[in-house]
Formats: sequence, C-alpha cells, structure tokens
Amino acid sequence: MVIKKYKWLCKTCDVKCGSLSNDIQKFSQKIEEINKKRVEEIAGVLNINLPKQLEAINLNPDWLIIVTTGSDGRLENLPCGSGIELIVYKSPDLKIPNNLEEVLKSIIWYQIIDFNKKTLHHIAWISPKLLIEVKTIRDGMSLLFHGDDLNDKSQFFPTRFLDSKVLFGSWVKYKDLWNLIIQYIRTDKKGFKDLLENFKSRRIRYHKKISENGRGRFRWEKIFHFNLDKWELYYYKDESKEIGVKMWPLRYYQYKLAYLIYKFILLANELSKEDIDELINLNKNIKTKIEYLRDKVEWLPKAEWELKDFINIYYKFLYFHLLLQRSFKSVDVKDKIVFQLDYNDRQELLEQLDFSNKILKDLKIKRNV
Repeated sequence: MVIKKYKWLCKTCDVKCGSLSNDIQKFSQKIEEINKKRVEEIAGVLNINLPKQLEAINLNPDWLIIVTTGSDGRLENLPCGSGIELIVYKSPDLKIPNNLEEVLKSIIWYQIIDFNKKTLHHIAWISPKLLIEVKTIRDGMSLLFHGDDLNDKSQFFPTRFLDSKVLFGSWVKYKDLWNLIIQYIRTDKKGFKDLLENFKSRRIRYHKKISENGRGRFRWEKIFHFNLDKWELYYYKDESKEIGVKMWPLRYYQYKLAYLIYKFILLANELSKEDIDELINLNKNIKTKIEYLRDKVEWLPKAEWELKDFINIYYKFLYFHLLLQRSFKSVDVKDKIVFQLDYNDRQELLEQLDFSNKILKDLKIKRNV
C-alpha cells in the first residue's frame, strides 16, 4: 500500500501533517496532553479498584508497584496505537504462587480493558495488546533487565526503568527502587560499565547505522527502513521486523540519551540528594531528558534555536512513526505501507537526519562532572 497524501493523524490529535514544520511543537504538546490524561485515568482506575481485588486473593497491595514504560511512560503513544506495557514490581516478601501470578495479570488486564470500553467516547484508544511483566525486587541490577536472566546481556534494557511512570503503589517505594539502582551502579562500577558498553555496541550502534543509511537486517534478510533516494518510508506488516521510523532516529535518540544519563550516574564524582531527587523526578519525555543533560554533556548545541531544532527533529520523526502506525492499523495491509514523501519533506529529512546524527554521534559526558 502506498500513501501519497497526508492525512489527519487521529481524531484525538488535531495536528495536520501538511503544515508539519509549523505545527510540530503543537503536535508534541498535544500528544503529551492526551497521553498524560490517559495515564492519569488508568492510574485512577487501578488505585480505586485494585486494592480490594488483591485483598480478595490474599495479596497485600502495599507490596506492589505498577508502572507503565516505553512510549506510554514517555507520554508519546498514539491513543489508538500500540498496546500499553506494564511492569509489576513486587516485594520479595510477597509470595505469589504461579497460578496467582496469572490471576494478578488477569485482574490488571480486566481493569485496563474495562477502562478502555468506558472511556471510548472521549479517548479513541482500545488495543487488545497489553504486556504485563511481574518482577521480584531483588537488587538494583535486576531492575534494569527484561526478564530474570541476569546472565543474558541482550536482555539488559536500562530504558525500561528510566522511562517508567508509576500507575499504582507508593511513590516512596518507587524512589527506593531508584536508590537501589543508583547504589548498584555506584558500588559495582566495573560490572555496570560492562553492561552499559555492551548495550552501546549491541543496541545504539545498530540504530545509528540505520539512521545513517536506512538499511538493516532481520533474520539475515536485508531490509529497508527508509529510502530517501526513492523518497519513501516503510512500515511492514510483519511486526517482528519492527520496521518503521521508531527503529532509526527515535530509537537512536532514546537509547543514546538513556546511555548518557546512566553514564552520568556512573561517572559523577558525587551525587547529592538534590542530584538524585532531580533524576527520580525527571519527566520521562525526550525534551526533558535533553534539557537534563544540557550541562552534563559535550557537543550538545549551545544556541537555543539549535537545541530547539534538535528536540523538534525527534518529534517530527515521532509524527511520521505515528502516522504510519495509524495507517497500518486502519487498513488491510498485505505486505507493507510505503509512505511517499513530497520534495520539501524529503529535503528536510535529509538535512535533519544529518544534523541529529552528527550531534548524537558526538555526545559524551563531560570529564569531572
């Protein structure tokens, strides 16, 4: 399927792609407002209904923290886009039999789906895809992994906790989780550095290459994420390929900024209580992370207009990702969606990719921070 004309992104997001360069800030504000409202309402539903249901199966709700992460944590998901991803952190004192863990997931799942149905009249968001991971709070290291195999470095995803937003549970206990992570990083510097550099070589370099030439691999098959010589962006039906704008500039931004924030925690001469509080209270969106790093890294643009451009480039590509995702979900796609760029957008993308790639490549933590 080929898309040649810009469409309205979504009835809940009234930013038209045709005037993208003028509306990109309006778009970023709008998409954050929509996500913030949705996350707050889901948190409200869970906090009202979940305690009684947990107590009914003899689970103490005080021993659970539920967060959302990924695009929901960053407040940049399309309301009718990808399903919400949740992580349930439980105290090691809370013994959950295997069958009750599934019951716990079912209770949470029902609350989310029921919420979707009741709010569909004003929030166009309903997705059958709901990912729930239950993790036991053991130590700081385990909180940075997807799953429980801490020997599998490929499952080290520091972005998952960095992008987390509390939906249910005590904020004080959430801060305790952050302190566990910081304590682990500061006491096992060699071990954490090894994990972080492996993340850089395995993840960041992969997305850097895609951002530079548009090409990648999936199960030994060469694939195109974009081809600006043909003025085309791609979104494939096979979701396991994860083909779309998110795989090049978006992931490159997300992973590189996460790498730098954790590198700062690792290398800082000292971390005061104020430093830690600032980190814990950090808004999860990309703009705030860039501003947080502003006085901690080298090669970030100093001029306000350049910094603004660097931030807006991310949200422009986010717009294209959500536009393709929305189109993908609204039609029957046999193989892939091909988005045909016009001349002006192609020229802008070429210039902006070059600009953002150079900055992301050179960013590093200052010495003696």
